[in-house]
Amino acid sequence: MSFPWRHLFLALFLTSCTHVESGQPQVMPSQTGQAAPEADDVESLVRPKLSDFNACYKDEQQQNPKAFGKVLMSFTIQKDGRTSDVRLLASTLKSPNMEGCLVGRIEAWQFPPPRDGQEIKVRYPFSFQP
Repeated sequence: MSFPWRHLFLALFLTSCTHVESGQPQVMPSQTGQAAPEADDVESLVRPKLSDFNACYKDEQQQNPKAFGKVLMSFTIQKDGRTSDVRLLASTLKSPNMEGCLVGRIEAWQFPPPRDGQEIKVRYPFSFQP
């Protein structure tokens, strides 16, 4: 019985070519009038979680190896650090499965509670390319 080299090569190829980039998040001021946290602060919280998006993208690439596109996501970081109000605002992916996966991943994210104790409303662009 021979080793399935072709499958290993394909798996390594897909793993090495998957690329997710985040743009600069837009952080909305709180309704209490307090200043919004810096976008860099939110970006530093989200960057380690991009591997969640890689998993969604790898699944999509198995169905469509040339898949690529951009999404604009919106979500709220609650006072306890959980996410809520997760929405896909715009997408060029043309893949309801991947878009649903991205929403589900953000819904599961947990952050440290915001320092000022206020919710943080975020709009965040992401791009996916092979």
